[in-house]
Amino acid sequence: MQYNKLSLLNCPIDNVKAEEVLTIIIGKISTYESLHICPINVATCINALRNNDYLEKIKLFNLSISDGVWIIIGAKILGMNIKAQVRTPDLARNILRLCVDRNYKIYFLGAKKEILARCINNIKKEYQDLKIVGYNDGYFSLDKEDIIVNNINKSGADVLLIGLPSPRKEDFVINNIGKLKPIVSLGVGGWFDIVGGKTKEAPIIVQRIGMEWFYRLIQEPRRLWKRYLITNTVFIYLLFKEKVKIFIQRFFL
Repeated sequence: MQYNKLSLLNCPIDNVKAEEVLTIIIGKISTYESLHICPINVATCINALRNNDYLEKIKLFNLSISDGVWIIIGAKILGMNIKAQVRTPDLARNILRLCVDRNYKIYFLGAKKEILARCINNIKKEYQDLKIVGYNDGYFSLDKEDIIVNNINKSGADVLLIGLPSPRKEDFVINNIGKLKPIVSLGVGGWFDIVGGKTKEAPIIVQRIGMEWFYRLIQEPRRLWKRYLITNTVFIYLLFKEKVKIFIQRFFL
């Protein structure tokens, strides 16, 4: 499948819709090829600008999707048209349904033990025919990664959902990209916490107006205030700085 690759503030984004991502997943599994998917949101974008090593890791992912609504808005401000937001929680649910329909096997990695246990229990209730072949919490040291990768490989999983924070989830994939057997991986961030009942998902209306970040902030202010208030401000500043630069180049140079 051919799709356009865009660059937003030097951060790579593949211009695909959610249904196209699912088609790509089916194709990769059918040909026994790896597909590592990196959701791009404001925090990812700013972290990539600040840390070139992190940016280079993101570029190694097969697919970078437009996770945040502000990525869509930012692209429009700079004259780019992204087809649609590919919201990670929605994509994760679609992948679970796909796994049931196609008999794919899935592995869960991330969150605290008790949260992960509740998450998997709730998923089993909703997706009763889902083949869960393994899981591991996200509280492990780097020297345990080889053991976890080995467990994932032994499980025969087709899909790996990674509920680790950034940049840890990106580090896990890239550090082990040559060790993991062909698999589809998706970093889902705090989605396990939502399914496990630790936090609540923003109502659809809040998602649509681009305020999902604020809904999360009021639930976890101590952990997220710096990420959202400072990072979002920097993102908006850089967008308009880039917009002014484009304007000057177009009309005065």
